[in-house]
Amino acid sequence: MNPAALSVEETIEALMALRQETLGLFVERRVQRPDGLPTRLQEHLLFTVRARGGLQVSEVSAMLGTAPATTSQLLTAMEQKGWLERAMLPEDRRRHRVALTPAGERLVAQMESRRRERLTAVLTALSGEERAQLVGLARRLSALMLRQNTVVEGI
Repeated sequence: MNPAALSVEETIEALMALRQETLGLFVERRVQRPDGLPTRLQEHLLFTVRARGGLQVSEVSAMLGTAPATTSQLLTAMEQKGWLERAMLPEDRRRHRVALTPAGERLVAQMESRRRERLTAVLTALSGEERAQLVGLARRLSALMLRQNTVVEGI
């Protein structure tokens, strides 16, 4: 395959394959996890709550595409593990905000450290120029997607 002559369809296929191949770099496989560590869905939620500085429960439901009852079960399980806490919003006692606990913060930091170790192992095989090209193209793709308000699930 001549990289200079890739069609849009070939590019899509390559990106989809890359996403599948690299998923393990970002999310540990469940079968390799000792009991007590978060599932992929829980891990995603922990990282998102940290990145946004907390979320309302309704935002969690919308983000995950789950019913309020399902969201409540997920959050209750994560609260029981000590990773998250829910608190009523002072301006509307019917609504709750989800935030990481100190234990949740430590867990996310540990998971992020493992992600960085795995990425470092892969990225050191690229030259500095190749890494710069990779980052430049990733930023450009991200900007194009944001500008077009495009959500590409799975990438």
